[in-house]
Amino acid sequence: MAGPGTDADTVGRNGGHSMSTPVGTKVFISMMEHIGDIVACEPAARLVKAMFPGCILYWVTSRKFASLVKFNPYIDAVVELECLGEWARLQANLNEVVFDLNVNHKVCAHCGVQLNKRQDAHGVDCTNWYDHGPLLPTFLKGAGLPAIADQPRFWLQKSDLSIDARYLGRRLAVIHPKSTDVQREWTLDRWAGLTAWLRLKGFAVLEVGLAASGIPGVEFFNSQDFQEIANLINTSDVFIGIDSGFAHFANALEIPSVILLGKFRHWENYTPYTGTFHARSRIVRPFPLFQGKRTAEIEVDAVCKAVLSLDLGLA
Repeated sequence: MAGPGTDADTVGRNGGHSMSTPVGTKVFISMMEHIGDIVACEPAARLVKAMFPGCILYWVTSRKFASLVKFNPYIDAVVELECLGEWARLQANLNEVVFDLNVNHKVCAHCGVQLNKRQDAHGVDCTNWYDHGPLLPTFLKGAGLPAIADQPRFWLQKSDLSIDARYLGRRLAVIHPKSTDVQREWTLDRWAGLTAWLRLKGFAVLEVGLAASGIPGVEFFNSQDFQEIANLINTSDVFIGIDSGFAHFANALEIPSVILLGKFRHWENYTPYTGTFHARSRIVRPFPLFQGKRTAEIEVDAVCKAVLSLDLGLA
């Protein structure tokens, strides 16, 4: 399941990066915040395990995101903290090997403490991370690790998830319209136009997220359990969404996807994803490019064309 770049499962054996350390050496990886960042950085666990054979690997994250990493067989223990500020205080006093994937100088929204990494952040900080490329290699670079661009994996827990009988035997499109940052969102009227078109094409449509958007005629999958949401996305034929954590779920599960990306902060043409994403999925941007346009300005027809371009057997 390796994507382009160096395979995290073999870099320690073949890439010249294996460290001679005693078995049982404690190694800490930290990625505290944001669903998508944590999922995108999953290959870091495999990379570090290959670099430090026999180590005990701890992943440090926010308590509310622990289910994203605790089923990963490469991680030996999950350290759950309250916030980035708590990690900033802890990492300053750790004597073990630490790889801090969080962007440098970020201020914790919970307690106001700024993260100042104890290791060289290689120029990656909270003002410029997308200047360095997709999330995974950028965060690895900022932690002093090889900047691989592997395929992330989502480690699913076995689930008793059952799909409503209305959706059985039909193509399923899972959508995610809402963001914590409104500049990443598409308009509800355009979502309504797209979902009406999807139904005409024979799709059942379900919305996922942490809150319903209110698209007319679209049912909301009412769960905030990340494992349940991932299991639903894993059963779908296509994922369509904005740049969000759930788009990273779809990438890690290798579900064909259409992702709507406009200008975010000062970045007009950024790409968050690594692995096999570009072989099976599409990014739709506002036209023309480099005009400072937001996601909201993407036309419905452009998204429909992107869906049709996927290998879904649609006419």
